[in-house]
Amino acid sequence: MYPKFLKLSLALALPAMAFPFRLGAQDVTVTPLEWVNPKDAPDELPMENHPLRPHFPADLRGIADPGYVVLEIFTSEKGKCLSLHPFGTLPGYENAVSNETRNWTLKPGRRKGNAVNTFTRTLVVFNPASADAARPSATPRLLHARTVVDPARRPPRGSHTAVPAKVVWANVALDASGTPIGVSEAPPEVSALLDLAVHDFRFAPARRDGVAVAARLRVPFILVPYASEPDADGTMVPPRAVRQTRPIYPMEMRRSGMRGEVVVDFVVDLEGRVTQAFVARSMNPAFDEPALEAVRSWRFEPGRKGKIPVNTHLQVPVFFQLEGEWEGGDTGVSIDTKTSQSDLPPEFRYDVPPKPRGRVLPVYPYGPLRDGLKGEATVRFVISETGRVIFSKVLDATHPDFGAATVAMVEQWVFEPGLKDGHPTRTVFSFTQKFAPADGDLVPREVDSLLALERKHPERIVSAALLDARPKPISTRPPIFPASARGRFERGEATIEFVIDDEGRARLPRIVSASDPAFGWAALQSVSVWRFEPAANKGRHVATRVRVPFEFSETPAAPPTK
Repeated sequence: MYPKFLKLSLALALPAMAFPFRLGAQDVTVTPLEWVNPKDAPDELPMENHPLRPHFPADLRGIADPGYVVLEIFTSEKGKCLSLHPFGTLPGYENAVSNETRNWTLKPGRRKGNAVNTFTRTLVVFNPASADAARPSATPRLLHARTVVDPARRPPRGSHTAVPAKVVWANVALDASGTPIGVSEAPPEVSALLDLAVHDFRFAPARRDGVAVAARLRVPFILVPYASEPDADGTMVPPRAVRQTRPIYPMEMRRSGMRGEVVVDFVVDLEGRVTQAFVARSMNPAFDEPALEAVRSWRFEPGRKGKIPVNTHLQVPVFFQLEGEWEGGDTGVSIDTKTSQSDLPPEFRYDVPPKPRGRVLPVYPYGPLRDGLKGEATVRFVISETGRVIFSKVLDATHPDFGAATVAMVEQWVFEPGLKDGHPTRTVFSFTQKFAPADGDLVPREVDSLLALERKHPERIVSAALLDARPKPISTRPPIFPASARGRFERGEATIEFVIDDEGRARLPRIVSASDPAFGWAALQSVSVWRFEPAANKGRHVATRVRVPFEFSETPAAPPTK
């Protein structure tokens, strides 16, 4: 069965008016909407139809540090939120905000009395109980924050590769008025950047017996790879949706009644078409294909800079929910919290365990699949303070390829990080993946048919040279730099061979060559969800075999603690 978890109902909605509200000593503050691009801004900001009131996540009630979510919103002249970009210091905060923005609507912004498209931003701040404004003695209170543009993270010009935001932590010294006076213990490569950025943050000062005092506060900074500013040649106008069809809830999931959220990354091209769509994050693969099918059918008026149409990169959540259902199912990936932590090194112990937030299924290795082998593999992995897997190791595997495939799968998972003493912390866990040719989730019926075709009639898998046209990609999720290669390599290469079936799905991927096995398995994991327009020979849809080269590059990082 597919895993069970997520959020729901197709939407792209958002932000708010300024107000704080209490939740058991912690509080959540939503700032007023503001222009992302104040230059040549419209006369009136959009207005919310009802207040945005996110709840403080129950699992984070004991947290000792402030956190926040920066929301950037494209709103149409009809008041519909076309897309949103949430940047959160912890996944739990992003989830809390997403849950409240599903049905959130706005009155459109205006210029000279006429409704127009707008690009705005709001901030949702989560302050800990220690910063309670009603207490005579309190830690500093975060009032305002911004994302920090890091030029080193900018993708190459002309590239549509998605570069995710990154959260780094540093200590901020504040004077008795709450004004930042310095940053320390920041990662060396961004220390100077944070020294400048912290002056855009605002704080209420710490208090001791009712008197404001100087203090030091641990603060998260969100580094993004771009500036939300118009180019010199004109004002940026976001794409405007002209058709958005709802996704179809999968029939095979109706008995479970589960809800789901799939984050889809795509580019709106110069003609307003959705291109380069892929699943950026999902908890349940059963919802991935319906989400992609829906988004690929959307149509937009293209984004513009000045009067010139431009390709625009967007990322949106697509929600699924059966009528009358809210809860239902689990994630399919559980964290065993009953295991004693006394055997763990102190740096891996936690008060609140991590929670799965995004997962993928493994690739069934070609050799064992072809030979009808079943087995399993157990992998130990380390989840970082930001919820990413930063280290993995095979503990046991009935076949080496099962171990490598499980590592490649786990390294693409995303978690809400565990907490220790109110702070995000590293955690270590083990996971066992079972492989069986009869498992319909790992080996769809179409794969069995293709294996049979390959064995009995290999000539029916047509050479790419005999196709009517070169296979055209529809959805190609980019591979990630494997965690098991970080600290060992700056670059890597791999070549993958696979069959495109007569429906355009990438099937039976195998490694032809790789500069290190980790790069080969990371590329396999990516290719396994690729889609193409069906290939044709003399006008008839056929299966075809292709090879694709991959290049990996990442600034080397220090090896994680084992």
